[in-house]
Amino acid sequence: MVTHQQGWDPCHPCANDVYWSTAQDSTSCSPALLMLGREIWTLAEIMLGKPSDLPVDPDYARRIQDLLESAHKVTRGQLLRARARQRRNYDM
Repeated sequence: MVTHQQGWDPCHPCANDVYWSTAQDSTSCSPALLMLGREIWTLAEIMLGKPSDLPVDPDYARRIQDLLESAHKVTRGQLLRARARQRRNYDM
């Protein structure tokens, strides 16, 4: 474990990847999905590879836009529930 501030630089890219690919408690979505419209590759997927026979989709941009709109709608609902839960826990 790193015990001083100067030792974090080598760990930063991995920690950043983990953060971006992990679903957050309040939103139930990963930051990558909300910002990029897709999940990012995990380190295991990078090392082991993904199937190369992915289909080509001519409506890719439209699908990404629909996915982002859907993810943001779900996230807004999740954030409202999280806010109510956090308020209730704080007021106890």
